[in-house]
Amino acid sequence: MPTDEQSGDDVASAYDARAAEYIARLGSLEQMAAEDRALITRWRDATRGPMLDVGCGPGHWTALLAEGGREVLGVDVSAEMIAAARSQWEAPEFLQSDAAALPAATAR
Repeated sequence: MPTDEQSGDDVASAYDARAAEYIARLGSLEQMAAEDRALITRWRDATRGPMLDVGCGPGHWTALLAEGGREVLGVDVSAEMIAAARSQWEAPEFLQSDAAALPAATAR
């Protein structure tokens, strides 16, 4: 049976292998449904404090959340997704990490 670390590595490898395809099909806000963009924008505007986007992929939703100077951290296990996010946006901050290994206190 694979360990959690091996499972995480498998997931990261799978996303890395298909990152270009994912980004081409779903990697920009313009490719997302207008209703989804509106819903996330309303949620962002009604939410206070720092935000964490776990599984941020190429960072388009993270960037939307960060509009207006909001503090947002985008996290993804895929190095390719994080590289794409960092190449597209200077801010917000993006971190390659497994969600289970985030450098933050529990319940933060």
